[in-house]
Amino acid sequence: MFDEETIKDFKEGFQAAFNSRAEPDQTDFEASQNSQPRPFDFIRDADPNNLTPLLKQELPQTIAVVLSHLDPHKASVILQNLPTEIQSDVVNRVACMKHIRGEIIREIERVLEKKLSCLSNDFANVGGVEQAMKIRSLVEKERKNTND
Repeated sequence: MFDEETIKDFKEGFQAAFNSRAEPDQTDFEASQNSQPRPFDFIRDADPNNLTPLLKQELPQTIAVVLSHLDPHKASVILQNLPTEIQSDVVNRVACMKHIRGEIIREIERVLEKKLSCLSNDFANVGGVEQAMKIRSLVEKERKNTND
């Protein structure tokens, strides 16, 4: 397990790696031209503070797989917001990770996408005080018209 200083160094390394990439290189350009989606594309634009509660429910090895596919800045924000008791385990797993089977990545993606869809903010605004007042007003008008 890693101590707090090691975790801090790892977080700073994530941040430094991200900040040092001022302009995309040719490899980034070629990757963006590739028609195949990269793993975890569906969460790349998500706010890391919104991803953290979802990832807190996962095992450290699953979190490590996800963080290793995100940009270092986003990964460091998520790591900082994880419970301290699992941070060192996640850091250790990211550091030791070399290869992972595509089917495992796809399964993690599938589960996370399903969980995210359940948490989606894609809800229609319905009801509320204004709607209740309109309904009550119409009911009162109907009663008044019926009683007249």
